[in-house]
Amino acid sequence: MKKSHLITAGISLAVSVVVTYLSNRNSTVRRSIG
Repeated sequence: MKKSHLITAGISLAVSVVVTYLSNRNSTVRRSIG
């Protein structure tokens, strides 16, 4: 296996964590809208 694959998976996981964090941070705004 190439390390590049693991790096790509790590980046994808990091992006998911950031998106989840931002979503939770803006949860109040999204709740008021929807």
